[in-house]
Amino acid sequence: MDSKDESSTQARAFRLAEYASLRAEILERVKIEFQLIFTTVIALGSFVTISFTKDRPDGPLLILLFPLLVVPIALAYKRQEHNVLRISRYLRDVTEKEFLAGTESGWESTSLAQQTASNNNPLPFRRVFGPLVFVFSQLLALLIGMYEIEWRGWLDISTTLYISNVTSIFVVLYTFRRHFMPVRQQRDTPLRR
Repeated sequence: MDSKDESSTQARAFRLAEYASLRAEILERVKIEFQLIFTTVIALGSFVTISFTKDRPDGPLLILLFPLLVVPIALAYKRQEHNVLRISRYLRDVTEKEFLAGTESGWESTSLAQQTASNNNPLPFRRVFGPLVFVFSQLLALLIGMYEIEWRGWLDISTTLYISNVTSIFVVLYTFRRHFMPVRQQRDTPLRR
């Protein structure tokens, strides 16, 4: 019986260490998400500033490169957030169920229950903030470019950049399409690897 108790104690210690480690990983990934959002905002300001310096005749064309830059940043953000959701589900569905065995609910279960029960806020702010920053910054850059650059015809580089920008905006919108579903639908939708 001693060996059984000892292995149970070791398994419990392992699960507790795993739980602490995964919670720390969630925090690190959320920090990276916010760094990517701030990078986007700072890059937009930099592109606008550089685009409108007086000694650059091709300056307004630079602002049209910004929406293309946002796509890989948005994809990196999406990957970080996807991993946070996977870790949260693992903690909720495996670790918390094993340790708490229906007596209480842990952090992940409680936060999901609160989000699901909240009919006043079906879209949590944190869930839609990042995607909105990416899309609005792309739209702003596109509108500034359209305002500053005069139409020169279909064969001009600016037209190619306009079409690329609109495409990149749709790519980002498609990437974050699940973010704009109510929490109840998000919870029931399986995560892909």
